[in-house]
Amino acid sequence: MNEKIIFANEIKIGFCDNSSVTYYESEYFKKYNKNLKDIKQRSAWKTEGSGAAFMGVSNPYTRLDEGKITGQIHGVTFIEDGAKIIYSISVNEFSGLFIKSLNDAASEEGHIIHDTKIKFFNMDYNKNTDKIAISVGSSVTDTDIAVLDVKTGHYHLVTEGNCKDENPVWSHSGNVIYYDSSGAATDNEGNFTAWSPRGINRLDLDTGEIDEIVYFDKFDCFLPKEDSMGNMYFIKRPLDSGKSTGSFLDALLIPFKIMKAIYNWLEFFTMRYTGQTFSSGGKNPSNSKTRNPEESFINGNLINVEKTLKENKDRGEKNPGIIPRTWELMKRTPDGSIKTVKKGVLDYDINNRGDIIYSNGKYIIKLNDSGKEEVLEKVELADKIKCFSV
Repeated sequence: MNEKIIFANEIKIGFCDNSSVTYYESEYFKKYNKNLKDIKQRSAWKTEGSGAAFMGVSNPYTRLDEGKITGQIHGVTFIEDGAKIIYSISVNEFSGLFIKSLNDAASEEGHIIHDTKIKFFNMDYNKNTDKIAISVGSSVTDTDIAVLDVKTGHYHLVTEGNCKDENPVWSHSGNVIYYDSSGAATDNEGNFTAWSPRGINRLDLDTGEIDEIVYFDKFDCFLPKEDSMGNMYFIKRPLDSGKSTGSFLDALLIPFKIMKAIYNWLEFFTMRYTGQTFSSGGKNPSNSKTRNPEESFINGNLINVEKTLKENKDRGEKNPGIIPRTWELMKRTPDGSIKTVKKGVLDYDINNRGDIIYSNGKYIIKLNDSGKEEVLEKVELADKIKCFSV
């Protein structure tokens, strides 16, 4: 069986075709960077050189921002029998959907849609209708599921509300979409205060009926996938991996913890919506200071990757990753029973044979029914994994 796998790796797209792996760059991202650099060069005389210094308009930090523009791949999916892919990307205030050929890397990318008020996130393609289910965000607390026509770029929302609906996938049977959802809690004045735990929903597009399939009070359940047998897979992780000791020191540290939580929240949403970190924005060189290099934001959670990697190595794992074992890939059978399939999973997909292709933050690994694992690629923080088999 010929199998193709795509995944996102920050701003690059990885393509695994049997044994070879190729990395593609977003043409939109490259053109954006080039255009921005050209604009800066054309206007450099206004803030650089002896003339600008004499006029008092010189900016010593102008050059610090050059080459700093970053973006984020939010979703990828196969189309046209695996010959092409659609990917979503955000670069600064822009977000859009583009088509890239896998057979002709030199061909120009196709454009579907882009916007400055809407962000486009993870998606899934339905070859029977030539439509994609996609998560679209209009604000930090309002992300909905939409169905988008690939040919026209037109889309309509199929979920709404003060919530975060993400990671939609088409069911193998019926006009049905599965997705994860989290409600936004607000105070009496309507200000955002917290997210509820994420659960898995089932949306029947023919009837408009929404059913909650999986929900746990103290866990986030997200990234649903359905196999050909009707089994539902998803990732489950604790809402808070840390436990309070209740000590006097903890009480003294409450203000610091609150400030750190606010900073981490700003960091997460700045990265999510602009592709840049909160601490790296602006022209002040002091903003180049970053958090502990051992810590990384992964899917909205701050993880000590060095500590986690060491723990997984010490446990004797053959291919240790940087994702905590509390991030579990779960399987829900049609009769409602749920069991753990694999621990320490960042992202995954299921091929036509039922094999699981997953990332543990260090490797992309194939896991078959017998439990045998095969490393497909060593790559940091690979996510948005999609399989296509012919």
